Amino acid sequence: MATDTRSELQDFQAFLVRQLAKEGPMPSPEECVALWRERCEVLAAVREGLEDVAAGRVRPYEEVIEELRALHRSAP
Repeated sequence: MATDTRSELQDFQAFLVRQLAKEGPMPSPEECVALWRERCEVLAAVREGLEDVAAGRVRPYEEVIEELRALHRSAP
């Protein structure tokens, strides 16, 4: 667990360095934490999606669109 925390803190530090290197207005510490949390949520969602693909829990786009079109056609 300590290794995970250390790694996450190192990642956060690198993120902060990138924020400081950007041109333009400097985000506040609170804004940096909010951006970091948003980034973590996006990465978690991407990982979850990739796990779904690997486990075969997804359907082809065309199949889903056709199902939605059929539902739309049958709606009153």
